[in-house]
Amino acid sequence: MNKKFVFLGKVILAVMLVLAFVGCPDPGGNIGNVNKEAGATVAAPSGTTYIIHNRIVIIGVPAPGNGQTIEYAINTENSAPSTGWQDITVFSELTPETTYFIFARTKENSTYYAGDASAGFIVNTNIENPFIVSAVSAGQTNSLVIKEDGSLWQWGSYASSTFAWGEINFPTRIGLDNDWAYISAGAGFNLAIKINGSLWAWGRNSNGQLGDETTTNRSTPTRIGLDNDWAYISAGRNHSIAIKKDGSLWVWGNNEYGQLGDGTLDPRYSPVRIGIENNWSVASAGSDHSLAIKTDGSLWAWGRNNTYQLGLYDQGYTTNTNRNTPIQIGTDISWSFVYAGDQYSHALKQDGSRWFWGSHGGAIFPNILNHTPGDTSWVSISAGDVHSLAIKEDGGIWASGNNYYYALGDDILSSYTTRTPFRIGIDSDWLNISAGRSHNLAIKTDGSLWAWGSGGLVGDGTNTRRNTPVQIFLP
Repeated sequence: MNKKFVFLGKVILAVMLVLAFVGCPDPGGNIGNVNKEAGATVAAPSGTTYIIHNRIVIIGVPAPGNGQTIEYAINTENSAPSTGWQDITVFSELTPETTYFIFARTKENSTYYAGDASAGFIVNTNIENPFIVSAVSAGQTNSLVIKEDGSLWQWGSYASSTFAWGEINFPTRIGLDNDWAYISAGAGFNLAIKINGSLWAWGRNSNGQLGDETTTNRSTPTRIGLDNDWAYISAGRNHSIAIKKDGSLWVWGNNEYGQLGDGTLDPRYSPVRIGIENNWSVASAGSDHSLAIKTDGSLWAWGRNNTYQLGLYDQGYTTNTNRNTPIQIGTDISWSFVYAGDQYSHALKQDGSRWFWGSHGGAIFPNILNHTPGDTSWVSISAGDVHSLAIKEDGGIWASGNNYYYALGDDILSSYTTRTPFRIGIDSDWLNISAGRSHNLAIKTDGSLWAWGSGGLVGDGTNTRRNTPVQIFLP
């Protein structure tokens, strides 16, 4: 059984759903037999799968190859169903207290599929609770939330209808749509994907980071192109990264340090593809560098390297030279998730170990280091500007780095730095986390929303800094 399958009561904690695929090592473990037809290559979802009450959201892209596409299905039995297949990676309105299994196969070759997730996903729901949240993203100056009903909410800077105002310090709904699936908040701009796979962006656009072929700020979500096959997004400081359902990698925005990875230093004002490979599964845009993982578990980096945030020191790159094309970090093929911070990088391996490199906790670490040697109990991570968060198998949340604006959540009313992770409180029901520049958002297993850090960004209707997590209620 894959170590990332960790149940908290009846709700799964940020599951890393990694299933075997043809022609590559099995990154996840035991899933049983796989049938193969000539020419078919398919991987099951290789990113994070969130099970929030009556909604399953699959984040992660398999690599079908040969121009093929992937479709998914769920079943209450541990066998692939004959009907109900879809290329949309969100399953809603599920039955409470029911176990579901997730399957993937190629559309072009429906007889081939990768099996179940080695364990069922028990759906525990309370759909009458209007405060249930299914996704969060903390940016540099604002917060984004998707509620259980698919509605989108925002607060902080760049949350109003114009660009000449202060902050909104309480959750405000964006539009009336109820089909939002994924969100990513950057530095004053936002990216989102709807259930139909369309890409949307709004906020600051001085470097073309919205991808709409302009540098015009947008106060409301604007559709980017006409494609309906977007699967994964990450908003950085001034650039954006996305992965499509076919596993291709796309970038746009500022490129001063080569953070787009297209071999140039030229900005891009609309999405451009990087290379021709279709095996990207996870990507993260930091301040000026980028990180990504392929479906074979290999880790890649490019962009600025002024604090060794690319992680190439052990490969002989002892100078802080920037890179404008993706380069593999080491030879390991055991990486499961990665997060780019301001000038550092944060990653998980499939064995549950936690790694970092670059400028973290007030010091520069050029080597890729195990953050907590011997500890393989980590299941979820997030990287803020100068602090990081992580969740363990027992549902506890941990923090390290700088306590800028009380971002560490440890009830200490002063700024200090620690490179040793410590637990925030005693609660053991944390499900999802997102670290921003000076504030954090988190979801508990009951779907409740919590926040702490910089005043105005917490979302409790005040401008008061919060040095411990406080619950946020959406209208």
